[in-house]
Amino acid sequence: MIHYPEKHHDNGYKPQAPPPRHVTSILSPQETCEALVESAVARHHQRIDILFLKAVWGGILLSYGGFLQSVVGGSPSANENNPGLLRLVEGLVFPVGLSLIVLIGAELLTSDMMIMLLGVVKGRIPWWGLPYNYFVVFWGNLAGSLFFGAIFIRYSGLATGPVETFITNTAATRGSLEWHQVFLRGIGCNIMVCLAVFVAQMSSDLVGKVFGIYFVLSAFVVSQFEHVVADMFVIPLGMMLNKSPSVAVYIWKDILGALIGNIVGGWLIGVSLYWFYLHHSPQPAKITDNERGPDVDSNSTIAGEHGGNPNGRGSHF
Repeated sequence: MIHYPEKHHDNGYKPQAPPPRHVTSILSPQETCEALVESAVARHHQRIDILFLKAVWGGILLSYGGFLQSVVGGSPSANENNPGLLRLVEGLVFPVGLSLIVLIGAELLTSDMMIMLLGVVKGRIPWWGLPYNYFVVFWGNLAGSLFFGAIFIRYSGLATGPVETFITNTAATRGSLEWHQVFLRGIGCNIMVCLAVFVAQMSSDLVGKVFGIYFVLSAFVVSQFEHVVADMFVIPLGMMLNKSPSVAVYIWKDILGALIGNIVGGWLIGVSLYWFYLHHSPQPAKITDNERGPDVDSNSTIAGEHGGNPNGRGSHF
C-alpha cells in the first residue's frame, strides 16, 4: 500500500482562544464554608509566635474601634436629646477595628471560635487544635487590648472629659450586670460577629468585605451585646481610671461570662453552617501525621508548616 503524505492547508486560519470565563466576586455559602475550613487549616499550621503576634494586633485594632465608640458616645448633648441616633453612630464607627483585622489578616478570638470549629468537625484538623488556638489568641488579644488602653489612651491623656465619663460609666455598667445576662449577651454578640466574618469571606473585593462587616457588626454594637475582646479594652481602662469594677468581678463576669457566651454563639453558627453546607459534601482524607502534631525538629510550630496545606490556601481573619 502506498502512503501519501498528508496535505496541510494553511489558509491563514488561527484558532481563537476561548473567551475568558467570568469569575464572580461572590462565593456561594458552601464555597464560603469550604474557604473557612481552609483558613482553619492554615491557622493550625501557623507558627506559634506568628499566631500570638497576630492576636496582639487583633486586640490593638479592635481597641481602636472601641475608642472611636467612646469618643462618639461621650457626647453629653446627644446622650440627652437623641440616644438612639447616638447608639447608631457608635455602631457605625466601631466596625473599623474588625475591618482592619480582616484586611491585614490579624487574629480575633471570637471569629476563630467559628472558624476552628469548622476545621475540626470537617476532620481537617485534630480536636486539640481548637483549645490550643483559643488559648494563644485569647492571651494575644488581651495583651494587645491592655497595651492599647494603658499606653495609647490612659498615659497619653486622651481619656479626659466626656470620653473618660463614657468609659468609666460603660465599665461600671457592665460590671453591674448579672452573670447570666453577660452570658446571654455574649451568645447574641458572637452570632453577629461570626456572620460578619462569614459575609466578608463571601466577597473577594475590598468594598464588599468592608460593607459586609459594617452592616452586620453594627447590629451587635447598637444592641449592646457583650464581646469578650472588646471588653478587654473598655473595662480594664475604666478600672484604671475609676477602679470600678473590681478585678474579681471583671474576671468572673466579663471574662468568663462573655467568653463562654461567645463560644456558645460561635459554635451555634459553626455547627449550623457545617450541617447546612458541609455535612453532605465529600469527606476529606484522614488527618496526616504532619497535621496530627508538632514536628519533632521544631518546638515553635503547631504542626509542620507545609503539612496538609502546601499552598497556604485559606484566608486569615
